[in-house]
Amino acid sequence: MFWGALGFLPPPKASESMNDVANQLLHELWSRSFLSEYEYLGGACRFKLHDLVVDLVVYIAKSEFEKIQNHNPNLYKNVHHLILKNDNVLDQALLPSSLRSIIFPIGANNEDLLNTMVSRCKFLRVLILESCEYASLPRCIGKLKHLRLLSLLGNKYLTEVPDSIWKLQNLQTLSLSWCIKLQKLPKGLGNLISLRVLFITTKQPVFPEKEASLVALPRWLQRSANSLQSLFIVRCMNLEELPDWLPTLNCLKRLSVLDYPKLISLPDNMHHLTNLKLIEVTRSSELWKRYRPEVGQDWHKISHVNLVLG
Repeated sequence: MFWGALGFLPPPKASESMNDVANQLLHELWSRSFLSEYEYLGGACRFKLHDLVVDLVVYIAKSEFEKIQNHNPNLYKNVHHLILKNDNVLDQALLPSSLRSIIFPIGANNEDLLNTMVSRCKFLRVLILESCEYASLPRCIGKLKHLRLLSLLGNKYLTEVPDSIWKLQNLQTLSLSWCIKLQKLPKGLGNLISLRVLFITTKQPVFPEKEASLVALPRWLQRSANSLQSLFIVRCMNLEELPDWLPTLNCLKRLSVLDYPKLISLPDNMHHLTNLKLIEVTRSSELWKRYRPEVGQDWHKISHVNLVLG
């Protein structure tokens, strides 16, 4: 997803996802001995880079990539990709406006720096704020018109995401997983016409489309039917069901429902999801009984899909 967001990958074919393209390229690099100990793990892969390859990559990319661990007054003016090891070491006056990707350090909470980056770096394609300590995000985040990947994974203090996020029309991947204090999902997510991958964790028990006694996924997800390829629902402890309209997400290739103990069944007509390749479910013994391959009473409804239960 990171490579794809930065435009490092060729566009996928109609039947492929960006992850498929990335895995094919990694396999080719391994077959040509650029990688070692390559292991494909279903939805991901693991490998090592030879030392000589690392040295070559660092040499070629040295003017575009920068890792900042302490005060660095000589920050390259044409640097495009920035990794911060500490969010209090960067002189904001030196911040290049040409940045394409920024990775914040774990535990980051410098709101002034975040506000400056969001308002100044208008060409950002990737913004990674994983395991940071922000309670909210800058309201102006909707101005990052080129943003393709926004990861807020593990922001345990995040309570809200600005509604202006709907303006990110080029956003392809949004991760809100393990944001355990997120009270509600931002309005307008269904307007993200380029969204392909969505990770959700929320404390929100009821969505406006449902009666107060019933909890489920919001109906605006249907508006992403022609783009959404991967849906990850993580630790939504209050949600009790998947909606009947889920099979209308005709581009969906992967459905992961993790830490979802109240879920006891999948929607009917799952066979309509002809592009679906993988269903991943954890912490749901009832689902295991019901859809267990070959023997479950409803296994025939999803027999065209690889099912992973944990």
